[in-house]
Amino acid sequence: MQLSLFQPKKWAAPDHWAIARFARVLIASPAMNIATLRRTARAFLLIATSLLPFTAVAEPVLPDLIGNIHSDSQFIPCSRSAEHIVIDQSSHLDPRCTYTGGFEIVASEVEFDCRGATIDDPEGDDPHGVWVHAPTATALKRVAVRNCIIQNFEYNFRVSRDGFKDLLQGTEYRNAFVRIELRNSRLRGARANGVLVDGYVTDVRLRDLEVADSGGAGIYLAGGSRGNRILRSYIHDNGFGDVDPVNGVPIEVGGVEFRYLSTGREGLAIDGSRDNRVARNRFENNSYGAVFLYKNCGELATEDPAQWWPRRYGADDNRIRRNVITNEANGVWVGSRMSQNQIALDCSDPFYVSSATTRVHEDFADGNTVQSNTFTNVGFAIRIEDDGTRVERNTIISDRREHMGITIGNDYRTNVLGRPVTGTTVRGNRANIFLNEAPFVWVHGIGGLVFERNRVTGGSSLIHQVVPPTNEFHLFVKELLAP
Repeated sequence: MQLSLFQPKKWAAPDHWAIARFARVLIASPAMNIATLRRTARAFLLIATSLLPFTAVAEPVLPDLIGNIHSDSQFIPCSRSAEHIVIDQSSHLDPRCTYTGGFEIVASEVEFDCRGATIDDPEGDDPHGVWVHAPTATALKRVAVRNCIIQNFEYNFRVSRDGFKDLLQGTEYRNAFVRIELRNSRLRGARANGVLVDGYVTDVRLRDLEVADSGGAGIYLAGGSRGNRILRSYIHDNGFGDVDPVNGVPIEVGGVEFRYLSTGREGLAIDGSRDNRVARNRFENNSYGAVFLYKNCGELATEDPAQWWPRRYGADDNRIRRNVITNEANGVWVGSRMSQNQIALDCSDPFYVSSATTRVHEDFADGNTVQSNTFTNVGFAIRIEDDGTRVERNTIISDRREHMGITIGNDYRTNVLGRPVTGTTVRGNRANIFLNEAPFVWVHGIGGLVFERNRVTGGSSLIHQVVPPTNEFHLFVKELLAP
């Protein structure tokens, strides 16, 4: 039985941006000489060659149904399709049915095989499609979920430790989860996150997935989670839940209704989550970017104490390798909240910049690796705003000269605390950005930089200081509109 989770991409005529821009350069530049012409032609050919595989290929198709049904697996028939079902033994579904009640998995050594069946929330009022969870005193082990189509829940797939917010520091990883796997599945249309890995959850393996059209982040790794893997998945078109580029989103300030233009969210949020591996995935067309690494500042501390919990760890020691990232505003952003105004988030972390309209909290994302990824048409391919990042052997391609390859540095921590970004290694990266011969830059100040064997079209490259990019009005807010 074939489980085809991606529709073939319709053929479209090739985009002729390179030819058009190349012609405009030739026509508009009276100073064009042979050397410049050769460099421009070389850039044109390299970019066109690099983009060629993206113009006519079909979307990736997930494999056939995987795994065999165990002899002791219970069958859940169509007659129970509207029930909310708690699973404590291996189970499988009828592929002809749509199940609308959602499932909870609460025991170890469970295989839950949808066999291609759909789990759907057509009313849009259920929290979970598949929820794997246990009390913090219980260590779940070897739970496998596979061959599912899950859509329209608040969280299509969630892994939690009940009561994790009350764990004392130093005890968070007792009774750790082991090998919780979601594989060969499609998750679409979540109202919040397509996948949520909750605080202090360990060893979740997300493989061969499509995660798309989530209102929030496609995949969210929450504070203190660690040792998770996101592999061979297609993560696209997430984060648009509150994005209205024309009318904006209503918000009340002091009894007056304003509207704001939202940035939306990213494909993968690594929020104070550590030691994760993100490899061989494809990120495309997410609202604000592909992969963001940051630490939650302790949001809603006084406004909603029941939802608040202490975030103790940074987004440290993650490995982001061999991914393809296409058509994003931001690619991989390390320390993505370091220079962001977070005054409206009601944070418990100490702030070091404060005024009537601004509050800045230090972000933490140390010792990460960004290696051997391919970025195509990304506004800021790699942004580094915390220490000890290794950026190696990445390929960056774009048809827009204003796009940037690698940007290092941040505003407030450098200029207020006197602590610029340090210990960055930038080695062996290649950038082919149309008419941009300075794609590797720093802003505000850097220290302890290793920069070697990086190349642009036609030769080796230096790193340049540039005018810093403009920060958003507020975290998640591009612009506040008049009432």
